[in-house]
Amino acid sequence: MASFAFGSLGILWFLIVLAFYGFILYFLFSVLRFMKEKTENDRARNQKLDLLISQLQKSKRENEE
Repeated sequence: MASFAFGSLGILWFLIVLAFYGFILYFLFSVLRFMKEKTENDRARNQKLDLLISQLQKSKRENEE
């Protein structure tokens, strides 16, 4: 009976450790996905800002003339 209790506790401990490592992997992949999306959004924002700056400079030049 004692060996059964030890075996079931060992299996329970293994499942807890496995769940912990699964959570760590899930968290890492979530962070990587977030960073990839953030990089793409930052790149798009920078392109829009460059376009806005060039349009403002063009508008400023036209108003000065």
